[in-house]
Amino acid sequence: MIFSEKHRFIFFAAGKTGTTSIEEVLRPYAEPPPFVLPAAGDDDAKHVPPRAVAAALGAAALKAYFTFAFVRNPWDWVLSNYFWNRALTAGRWGRWRRRLGLARDIRPFREAHFRRHWEAMKRFRRGTHAENRFQFAFLADEAGRLLVDFVGRYERLQADFDTICDRIGLPRVRLPHTNQGRGPRRPYVEYYTDATRDLVASHYKKDIESFGYRFGD
Repeated sequence: MIFSEKHRFIFFAAGKTGTTSIEEVLRPYAEPPPFVLPAAGDDDAKHVPPRAVAAALGAAALKAYFTFAFVRNPWDWVLSNYFWNRALTAGRWGRWRRRLGLARDIRPFREAHFRRHWEAMKRFRRGTHAENRFQFAFLADEAGRLLVDFVGRYERLQADFDTICDRIGLPRVRLPHTNQGRGPRRPYVEYYTDATRDLVASHYKKDIESFGYRFGD
């Protein structure tokens, strides 16, 4: 999360949606927020959901800021998360590889791999991270209402970020390419079987419908 009182904006960082690049540009404008969130680890502090800020700041006060976040095609998003978790299990994280049952060869992304990954996501995303298993849930309140003013798309990251900069009165800046090393190397559609494509469609139905995504977009 990046908070700016001077420029009246809050950026909410949904995981694996270009957030590190955006944070690098927005960090010079960051200020300590005028509210206290529950104690959390570094990753929890980065991926604070809007509902936590609404609870700490007040829903009415939250509306005084321009709030925004980014989402990503769920099939691409799931695969990116899988690569990320797979990388974390290397080296000193080897015990997590064994616990998660992550495959060394994920070409294609087979049904058993997806099911293990889904269970791993549920274990990792408990407590303050529970809503991070789904992009819509991360950005919405308990009643299913979006809590952000603008939802950009990873697929048009630069163009939507330019729109945000215009809205909050910051100069347009070319986003840097960061955190690129752990993602898939080929188009995400090449990693899926019919079974895993349908599993993502089932598990992430709300994200797909809410943000208008289709397999192959």
